[in-house]
Amino acid sequence: MKNTLLLITAFVLISVSIDAQQIGYDSQFNETKAFWNPAITAPNSLMTFDGFFRQQWLGFNGAPQTAYASMMYPFKDMNMSAGAFLYNDATGPVVRTGLKLNYAYHLNEFITDKGMLAIGISANMQSFRYNASNQQFNDDQDLLILGTNESTFFPAIGGGIYFNSHPIDYDREQNSFYVGLGFNQAYTTDVLLSESNFQRQQHLHFLIGGKVMWYESFLEPSLSANYVNPQILDFIFSLKYEQENAFWAGIGYGSVSDFAIQGGWIIDRFLGNRYAKLRLGALANMIMTDYSRDLGPSLEMFIRYEIDLD
Repeated sequence: MKNTLLLITAFVLISVSIDAQQIGYDSQFNETKAFWNPAITAPNSLMTFDGFFRQQWLGFNGAPQTAYASMMYPFKDMNMSAGAFLYNDATGPVVRTGLKLNYAYHLNEFITDKGMLAIGISANMQSFRYNASNQQFNDDQDLLILGTNESTFFPAIGGGIYFNSHPIDYDREQNSFYVGLGFNQAYTTDVLLSESNFQRQQHLHFLIGGKVMWYESFLEPSLSANYVNPQILDFIFSLKYEQENAFWAGIGYGSVSDFAIQGGWIIDRFLGNRYAKLRLGALANMIMTDYSRDLGPSLEMFIRYEIDLD
């Protein structure tokens, strides 16, 4: 069963014409959303350094694995922000490694006195590597698998838009509402490997949610969806509670029938800096289908070092 599933996954990923998700599966850590929508890059006064790692289907050989390191910086005086992501995404014999650069321009006092509308653009240079040396196939002479260890860089451009009615947390205990739409791989070049054309599809990432504030805490419901023509591939609903400078906890459900639980620890005044915090989070989920015994649970880890520049 495991070899069959892996063979199907590899075939889908390297087929000549593909209408499937080609960007890493969305995360229920809302702090990672700038990876899917450049307009969400540093929407407030925080400079951040992030690390993210996900291992899907623990114990399953060739299961999807995603990791990135990023830095985001708000240029408050110029009403803009920028960020850079160095990432690696692997599924079976297919590995995608790249550098993604984000830029966002902010329109402040939009609709409300604290509202912000951001328009973003991203440039992505991605390396596609294909290594079938550790895989088993029925036809070892297939042209798709003869060119092992092949690697080439290909560019892509994306964009996005994001509105937040109050992007600064714990500011006079005001509630906030946010909505965003990211457009990934809006322009791409073809990926030619082993005389085969891996056509990259346009991805839409939709996000909507809000924060209901209490004294030194908030409750955040959110819904995100990834769309690839002609069908919605997945959506995620999550509910998160955070206590200021202490911890957060949350639960979630995805359309691939996976249930998730997350939690994190917030260290205030990290290394003695009154403006710095360290966030450490973990998330575990399980697909509740007939294949769950074969696929196993998934695990995500998130770390963020943030400095308030205000």
